[in-house]
Amino acid sequence: MEAIQSEMSLTTESKSEQAFWKFHEANPTVYETLVRYAREWKRYNPISKPVGIDLLYARIRWDFSVATTTPNKFKLSNNHKPYYARLIMVKEPQLKGIFVTKKQKFQSTIGGE
Repeated sequence: MEAIQSEMSLTTESKSEQAFWKFHEANPTVYETLVRYAREWKRYNPISKPVGIDLLYARIRWDFSVATTTPNKFKLSNNHKPYYARLIMVKEPQLKGIFVTKKQKFQSTIGGE
């Protein structure tokens, strides 16, 4: 992550990407959970069937809402989904290509497209 963030400091990122990095640093459990769910998907779909980040995001929302008793619940912004998808595919080589991503309007600091 440090290498990706150091690259980030060299470029001008959008406000939504800045918000993503702030949220990501404050809530590492979201990334860890998305990776766990993506690995689970891959285990049950070994023929490289891609999954939508929307599906995993919805599962996190469900799991966190029914399993979390913490009063400090956080909200998952839909704006963060493409950043999480790209970050996971960059940082987790075994999950490369698991998400279908759209062409970016503005080049982010995560993964080239």
